[in-house]
Amino acid sequence: MYEIKSNLNPAIFTSPATGKTYIVAGSQPWIEVPSETTLDDVKWVSPCKPGKGPSDAWKELFEVEGSRGNKYIVKQAANGSWSCECVGFGYRNDCKHIANCKLILNSIEKQ
Repeated sequence: MYEIKSNLNPAIFTSPATGKTYIVAGSQPWIEVPSETTLDDVKWVSPCKPGKGPSDAWKELFEVEGSRGNKYIVKQAANGSWSCECVGFGYRNDCKHIANCKLILNSIEKQ
């Protein structure tokens, strides 16, 4: 198992020039791997971007399933800020998973 820490999803790349296979992920150095390596052999760890996520205690934690079946943890901090483990949040500091959690919370509070 290869553990990759990157804000971008890792990918498997085979060079047509050399025939060598690599795991590539954003600005991380390429890792040469055996040619039979698949993404099932890769554990992606998305690091928290400094200053992007809430810094105080978590008020709510949600485990959500994305449109492709991936599981993400959505967090609401006590100060009202939100974070999500998905790539979209890494790019935009917001995502549809957070929007859905907010809708659910609002509908519960109105009851």
